Amino acid sequence: MLYSFYIFDRHCNCIYHRRFSLVDDGATNTDNESDVAKLLFGVLYSLKNISSKLGDQSTNAGGFNYLKSFSTSSFRIHFLETLSNLKFVLITDNLIDNVRSVLWELYSTYYLNNIALNPLSPVDFKGDEKITNPNFISQTDQFLRSLPVYGGQ
Repeated sequence: MLYSFYIFDRHCNCIYHRRFSLVDDGATNTDNESDVAKLLFGVLYSLKNISSKLGDQSTNAGGFNYLKSFSTSSFRIHFLETLSNLKFVLITDNLIDNVRSVLWELYSTYYLNNIALNPLSPVDFKGDEKITNPNFISQTDQFLRSLPVYGGQ
């Protein structure tokens, strides 16, 4: 089951949030400023720093992308950080092991095509700006709903 999808920018702001449920309530960008988004970013930031300090520096140049996922008793958080410091996060149930390729697809196909390469879309989001590009929202929703990890099928 897929629960949520977040994107954080290099300024630590949640620029996109999509909650998924069996009943589609259209909840896009409703909880970006919530304590949950802020706590999630803080946990990811702390765990990334801890894992880079504890990891073998010779196997990963610069300590980049040591943290891939972590789990609790009820969910797993999957994490991808791009070279431009965007953070893509998927929250799933514990049974989902690895969605790194999904996160990469979300970045390399949907984000780059609809946001980064779109001259009408901001690339560096300021203050309370969020991703509101309808093509990005519909294409990522369609892509995520087509995956076996999405529980709403």
